Amino acid sequence: STLAGQIYEGSEITVREDQCGPSLNKFKEVVKEFSRYYVNTFFSMVGSGTNSREFQGSVTIDKLWIVKQLNGDYNPLHDHKSRSPAGLSGVFYLESPKSLVSSSPIPASPKDRGKSVSGKIQLPFGSVVTPDFDRFILPQVWTLSPDPGKFILFPRQQAHQVSPFSGDGERICLAFNIDVWYGQKGI
Repeated sequence: STLAGQIYEGSEITVREDQCGPSLNKFKEVVKEFSRYYVNTFFSMVGSGTNSREFQGSVTIDKLWIVKQLNGDYNPLHDHKSRSPAGLSGVFYLESPKSLVSSSPIPASPKDRGKSVSGKIQLPFGSVVTPDFDRFILPQVWTLSPDPGKFILFPRQQAHQVSPFSGDGERICLAFNIDVWYGQKGI
């Protein structure tokens, strides 16, 4: 009941710790490693030389769930929460209808804006999420195809959505929230 998805044909199932076998536990370790890398990369960009900070905290998985979307299912625009002051969210795609799989790993560019976003994750950024007709500014949105094997990681408060798709097939992913716990003073 706390999940955002509007699932009519598919399902969203929270994964409990006692349901995790060896493969899922290995996946969770990979998620934590990617999350540590994400935070370390951010810290390396904060400053350089003597002003450089190094992440001295830890990352833990707050929640993990499976999303199986079928014809007409979608996720409205939303963001995520976690127990920690800072956090990440992400998704790992397991299966998608062939009609949703991209031939390019690059997010949709402005020239691709007219193409279908059906079944794809959209991450709006900046101040414009709908066309601004007064200032002639297009929406600032990354649209990513749910390609099997694709791993996407973003700040937990990053708004995102998945539009419904029509047709046969299943869009299945593992979604997760990460707690980031800082170990250094002043943060």
